[in-house]
Amino acid sequence: MRRLLKVMLVMIVMIVGLQGTALAATWDYTALGDSLGTGFGALKGYVPRYETHIEADTRNTVNLNNLSRNGWTSSDLLYALRNDAGFRRAVRRAEVVTYDVGGNDLRDARERYKQGTCGGADNQDCLRATESKFESNWTAITAEILGLRSPATP
Repeated sequence: MRRLLKVMLVMIVMIVGLQGTALAATWDYTALGDSLGTGFGALKGYVPRYETHIEADTRNTVNLNNLSRNGWTSSDLLYALRNDAGFRRAVRRAEVVTYDVGGNDLRDARERYKQGTCGGADNQDCLRATESKFESNWTAITAEILGLRSPATP
């Protein structure tokens, strides 16, 4: 009788263990952006921190594909999303996508403003032009990402 109970207990543990692994999922997380995404200058950037939080919150394994690039502008990211098959595939397959970009867009305009060469009566023409272009790119980046995503993606 004890032997039968031990065998049954082992079988129950094995079944529970198998169910746990069957329920566990693997998620792909694609990060897009500039130096904030790469974690440049940080001990640990937000991307690996977010990966850890996803795993803790969902109990899923996360495969990180960080496609962020130091120095990128919104135009660089938009171009990659429209023309780079690797970027498009990564976004299409990911359960989680984050993106950040824009600091480098504003950097040149800021310098021109500080030097007094931004243009216009108030020396702010380059700031307005940069903001307008960034807003247009951000909207297009969002549309590209949403267009690549499956309707069933959470």
